[in-house]
Amino acid sequence: MTTTYQPPTIASSPDSDGLASWSFNSRRPVIKPRLNHAEAVALDEVEQLYSPSGFVRLLTTYFRPAPGAGLHVGHGQYFDFDHITSRLLGVAGLNSSYASQVYGGGKGLDLHETYVSSMGEGIERVLGSFAFLSWADRLQTGSRRAMEDRGNHCLGPEDLPIFSDAQHADPHFGFDRWDDNTEMGWIPGTRLYSGETCWVPAQLVLFIYYRPDDEPLIGLAPSGGLASHITTDLAIYHALDELIERDAVNLRWHARVPLDKVIIDVNPRNPRIRRALAQLDRGIGKPDFYLQNLDFFEFPVLTAIEFDNWLPELRYNAGGGVGASPDDAMRSALGEYCQSERSLRICQLADNWQFETAFQRLFGIHAEAEPYEFARFVQAITYYGHPRNQKRADWYFNGGGEVTLSELYRRCDEADPNPYRRIHAAMQARGIDPIMFDFTPPDFRQTKVWKAFIPELSQPYPPQSPALGHPRYLTCPVVAGYRDTPLDQADLLTDPLPYP
Repeated sequence: MTTTYQPPTIASSPDSDGLASWSFNSRRPVIKPRLNHAEAVALDEVEQLYSPSGFVRLLTTYFRPAPGAGLHVGHGQYFDFDHITSRLLGVAGLNSSYASQVYGGGKGLDLHETYVSSMGEGIERVLGSFAFLSWADRLQTGSRRAMEDRGNHCLGPEDLPIFSDAQHADPHFGFDRWDDNTEMGWIPGTRLYSGETCWVPAQLVLFIYYRPDDEPLIGLAPSGGLASHITTDLAIYHALDELIERDAVNLRWHARVPLDKVIIDVNPRNPRIRRALAQLDRGIGKPDFYLQNLDFFEFPVLTAIEFDNWLPELRYNAGGGVGASPDDAMRSALGEYCQSERSLRICQLADNWQFETAFQRLFGIHAEAEPYEFARFVQAITYYGHPRNQKRADWYFNGGGEVTLSELYRRCDEADPNPYRRIHAAMQARGIDPIMFDFTPPDFRQTKVWKAFIPELSQPYPPQSPALGHPRYLTCPVVAGYRDTPLDQADLLTDPLPYP
């Protein structure tokens, strides 16, 4: 697969003076000793939102309760969205249920990584939630046909089949079909490579969108594809690779393709990954790595999975990650794995602590739960920690083939060594021109918040509403050689996705 590389039309502004400046830290153990100018300015910006009465109210971390990898995890507490929005809009008693659905946290190989990733995830949630206010003056209402008559190029239902015919045939299904005559709100995005403006239904993009009563509910906008970082280039890169990750995970599970186990036939190239794996050898349990990709092999998507089969429940620990190398993907997967593993270990060792009560309130779910009862993806950790559900998904965890770590390295080594050029080349080679939305607050000089929307990939979705209408569920397993003939849409798996 080859293509002529075209630089994106949206990119970071070049440094005007060509000088490099550094900030040095000797006082705060949570911050690394040296930060470049962009890192220092961005950190100062986001920390202004961090206070007991601010948008990000509290970040906590803790030492691990048992032997294992020396990674760090963080948990965030955020502002009262309903209270702030009620004051802004002058609407009393607003109840969006946003605060009960959204949580955040970070992870890292050291305290600095954990702190900045926890802050970054908080910024995505906080600033992404208020995009509906900053974009209100750009929103237009009408049908696609009316919008096109005004000269606005719009995404159509043929470009993005969200739900399957089988889902819409269910009389209890809560979402509506849409066509060229469906009246709804639209917001303008920018194509990353052509620079063209493309209008997208607002309810598919805006994290919070107050839909008029007469506007059909055609879908939802989860946080997938929303990223914050210290430059535009980095924010866009991570928005795109997050959508690659979600697409890979969706396809494996819903198209009933078992995971491929990664055989560690060579040592990881990153010494910090080697050290973390050595620490896990001395712990209570150690995860295996599994490959999710059916496509985009130049960006491996890996999941770290461990089952503690000696436990009666809470036996499933997992975490996923994507990167421009197997090491990057393993690093991210290990971080998410430690987030679940560390929380579950505390619940198992100190089941009468307040932490366990809070964990059950946020992540607890009963063994017989139906998909509509899920509020958060991380509840899959609890759900598949029940023995009966582990057995139901055994085909997925243990029914696949094998791939060596050296093969994953080979695939990445053959691609462009620059990960930023590589991700754009990967999109262009597949005829994808992502639609981008800039959610960066005007007061931010360094920190950037971008949302990527890619109709050509299977869509991220809230856990209670799997979006199974995309043709990739049927075609991609066949093209990848995992299936001889496509599944029927009605045969796509609707069980809860076992992914945190």
